[in-house]
Amino acid sequence: MTFGALLNLNLFGLLNLTTGIDLINKKYDYGIPYVNDPLNTLDSTVNSVKNQYLNIPLNLNYSGMVSEKVGLSFSGGPYFGILLNPENAVNGFKDFDLGLNGILTGNYMLNPFMSVILGTKLQYGGLNNLLSSNTIEKVTLTNWDVFTGLRFGF
Repeated sequence: MTFGALLNLNLFGLLNLTTGIDLINKKYDYGIPYVNDPLNTLDSTVNSVKNQYLNIPLNLNYSGMVSEKVGLSFSGGPYFGILLNPENAVNGFKDFDLGLNGILTGNYMLNPFMSVILGTKLQYGGLNNLLSSNTIEKVTLTNWDVFTGLRFGF
């Protein structure tokens, strides 16, 4: 589940700078192979982690109206995530996530100040390698979300 707020700053024409904050839950499993099994006959140990991050995106946004009431926008860029449950950082997980995201959003205008939105977001996290340990070389994440809501603008 994701909660957040965004701020769009118009650069020129259809191009905006979008930033804000997102509170994001990321749950994932990772396997640690048995190192003392030369024949690979044993399964790896699977660990489950649920981390909460406060993400701060810094996106370029290109948006426009398809018709009088329907709009479409795409935004993408880096995000910076701060781990909110630091007890997981002691297990080798880093307390900072650097990633890329892309967001495609459609909106239907109810009136000049409010519209209903429907969109999808793809995040690729762990550009800074989320886990450092002797048995795991690198941890990255790919998250895909679908969202809906109301957009207020002035």
